Amino acid sequence: MIDGKIRHGGLADRLRNVIGVYYHCLQYGYNYKIYWKYPFKLTNYLIPNEVNWEIQENEISYNIKDAIPQVYYAYWIDKTFGTKSEKDTKKILNANYKQIHFYGYLHTPTQLYGTLFNKLFKISPRLQSEIELYTKPLGHEYISITFRFQNLLGDFKEADYPTLDESSQQELINKCKQKLSEIVIDKTQKVLVTSDSIKFLSEVSSFPFVYIVSGELTHMDYFSAQSKTKDEYEIHKKAFIDFFMISNAKKIYLLQTGSMFHSLFPYTAALIGNKEYQEITF
Repeated sequence: MIDGKIRHGGLADRLRNVIGVYYHCLQYGYNYKIYWKYPFKLTNYLIPNEVNWEIQENEISYNIKDAIPQVYYAYWIDKTFGTKSEKDTKKILNANYKQIHFYGYLHTPTQLYGTLFNKLFKISPRLQSEIELYTKPLGHEYISITFRFQNLLGDFKEADYPTLDESSQQELINKCKQKLSEIVIDKTQKVLVTSDSIKFLSEVSSFPFVYIVSGELTHMDYFSAQSKTKDEYEIHKKAFIDFFMISNAKKIYLLQTGSMFHSLFPYTAALIGNKEYQEITF
């Protein structure tokens, strides 16, 4: 259930949600459905592949005799999705309910992540055409490098995370630019750079080897009221394009320093694409 009744997290968090629940449904023989309507319909970007997971609102029961909501939050153990409530999960899945409405994350073995994703999803034609368009200048042998600042640079609304003063912002940007330049040995090849900061992307765009997907940046849980008046697909498409272009890279990096966020976005993309992944802390 991704319906806005809780904070669902960003794209990678939400995919962990739906794939984790699917894995458990396979183990316990449950029919599986995805109700993803907040703040957009998932079918704008991903459509059913081998599993018919679509469900309409009028098919969902909120009768306490038939249905029960369950909220779980997971944690990471050595790059494995884990949950603090495995025993509770088994108890609920063995209970006699017609529907169980899962919110949050359940354990998924990482080696199955890409397989489960591909059983559930294929990319919508509209999104696929845009991914192909953006990929053409890169070819098929590119690397991707991700930087996640949250609100350190003051241009990405996410909860109440701190913002650095202007001097510290520029110092952080310069440090990240220097590390980016050090990592990219062959500067004749384009490198996909993704970030949650337009300010940072604007700065690194001065490097001739950097390739950036244009578009709006907004967190799925914290998008602005002004964004609600815009085209639903356009508001969130950059997150999906970045994600799948990362998953298609030959090698995927996450760079992190100081108070920067340890993002799961590129790692999740690497799992789906079965690609080499490396974190660099500097």
